[in-house]
Order: sequence, then C-alpha cells, then structure tokens
Amino acid sequence: MANIKGEVCTTGGTALAVERFDRLPGGDPVHMEDFAQVFGLFPDDKYGRRSYANIASVLWAETGQEATYEFVRRVVFSV
Repeated sequence: MANIKGEVCTTGGTALAVERFDRLPGGDPVHMEDFAQVFGLFPDDKYGRRSYANIASVLWAETGQEATYEFVRRVVFSV
C-alpha cells in the first residue's frame, strides 16, 4: 500500500506485490485475451454464461492433460 507521497507503508498484514505483466517498459499495453473472447462472449456476459469447467474442457481439447491440470492447480491456489 502506498500513501499520497508514493512511499510504502505497512498495514500490519501480508501482501503480494506483482509487477504488471500487461504493460511494456514504456507503458504501452500488451494485448491480452481472456476466455470470454474464446467463447465469443461480450464483456457483459462473461461472468454469467461460462464456468471454470467450460474453460477446463477447452484446455483439455486443445492442449491435453498437463495444461488442464495446471489450470486446475492455479484455480485452487487462487481460491
């Protein structure tokens, strides 16, 4: 967490800081796709019409067991 002057301060807990991966060093955006695009959904529809199971099915069909298991591992970690 940063204060108004941009200095780092503590909140008494723990946090994970991750460098942005969606920007180039000069600040230009890096094109990103999500599974809403794979499923042909508009942004307003992406949270109500598909699920992690749908994503896992696509991964299994396109990449096989190893990538699908990695996806499940990451979902479990996120939860």
